[in-house]
Amino acid sequence: MGVAMRILVLCIPLALAGFQDPAAPLRKYWKPVTLDVKDAPANEVLDRIFEQTGERIRIPEEWKPSPITLKLDGASMWRAIDEVCRRDGNLMLDNSRHRLSLTAGPAVLPPVAYAGPVRFSLHDVTRVRELRYPDRADRTEFSVLARWTDSYSPQLHPWPQPGLLEVVRAEDAGGRSLLPPVSVDENFVRSAGGSSQRASSWLLRIQPAGRTDKVLPRLELAWKILFPDEVEDVVFETPTRAAGESRKVGDFTVTLESCSKDGKGGPSIETRVRFHADPSSLSAAARRAIEEIPLERRLLNDMEVDGKPRREYFGTVGDKKPFDVVFRFWLYDNPEPKAVKFRVARRMSPLSIPLVFTDIPLPEVEK
Repeated sequence: MGVAMRILVLCIPLALAGFQDPAAPLRKYWKPVTLDVKDAPANEVLDRIFEQTGERIRIPEEWKPSPITLKLDGASMWRAIDEVCRRDGNLMLDNSRHRLSLTAGPAVLPPVAYAGPVRFSLHDVTRVRELRYPDRADRTEFSVLARWTDSYSPQLHPWPQPGLLEVVRAEDAGGRSLLPPVSVDENFVRSAGGSSQRASSWLLRIQPAGRTDKVLPRLELAWKILFPDEVEDVVFETPTRAAGESRKVGDFTVTLESCSKDGKGGPSIETRVRFHADPSSLSAAARRAIEEIPLERRLLNDMEVDGKPRREYFGTVGDKKPFDVVFRFWLYDNPEPKAVKFRVARRMSPLSIPLVFTDIPLPEVEK
C-alpha cells in the first residue's frame, strides 16, 4: 500500500511500583543501541548500530544515504534501523519473510511493535466480503510478520510460528469492537507462512471494519510463548553407536533410542530421542510442572552436529503423552557423525507479551 504508516514504539516506564516488563526475560538476547548523531551519513549510523548490536543486515549497493540526525537511548536494533530508514526516507526493511535485507526506495514503513529481539509488523490489510449465503463471513484480514535477531532463537511451536498471537482488542473509528476473531472453514490447506531462519508470519482475521473507515485506530495483540528458564546441553558422542544411552535432565531422562542409516538404503540417518519421566517418583510440584508444560515442549529447535549449529523441527512418533514422548529427525550431512548436541529445557515459563499497533490504514471500498 502506497500510504505512509505510523510506527508505534512501546515506551513503558519500568520504574512504576510493582511493574515488571513482560518481555524482560528476552533482555539477554539483544544489545541496546545508544546514539546521538547530527547530520551524519545514514550508512555510517547503520554501521554504528551493527557494531553495537553485533548483528548485520545487507545494505543495497544502489542506496544513496542522506545525512540524518538521530538520538536513541537503549533502543532495540529493530527500532534503531526503522528510525534510520524513516529519517533517510529512501531505505526500508524488505517485507519478505524469505529475505532479511534493506531495500533502496521510498521508505513506506508498516505499523510495527517491538518486543526486544523481535520486530512485529502488519502487512496485507484486506477487506473481505463474501458472496456465499448463508453463513457469510465478512472480515478484515491482515498478516503479521515477525523478525528476530540472529542472537535469539525462539522455539517454533506450533510449527512454523514462534508462539501464538491472540487478538486482545480491535476497534474501528467509532470505537466499535471488531472482536471476536472470525473463524473460516476452508476446503484447502493454507500455508501458515512458514519460517525462514529469522522470520515467520501469521494470518489473522477480525470482524469487518466500517465501509467508510480509512484506518483502524487501535489493535492490541498478545504474543504468547514458552520461555526456557533453564537449558542444558545434552550430548551423545558417536551417536550411531550410542543407542540406548541416557542423560538425566532435572526431573526427566533423555535417551537416544536409535541413530541408524535409512533402512531403504538412502544416505540419511534416522534418529530417535525419547524424553521420559516417571510420575510416581516425582514430587507434586514436579508432576504439575510437566502436566502444565509437557515434555514435548522441552526440546528446543537449536542443536549441533559435529560442532556445527543447525535449526531442526523435531517430529514425534506415536502417542504424545505429557510424561513420555519420542522425537524423530534425520541427519543428511554426515554418515558417521562424531557427536550430536541437543538443547533441552529443564524448566519453562509461559510469557504473554503485549503488542500495540495504531492508525492502521485500511484499503478503500470499491464503489
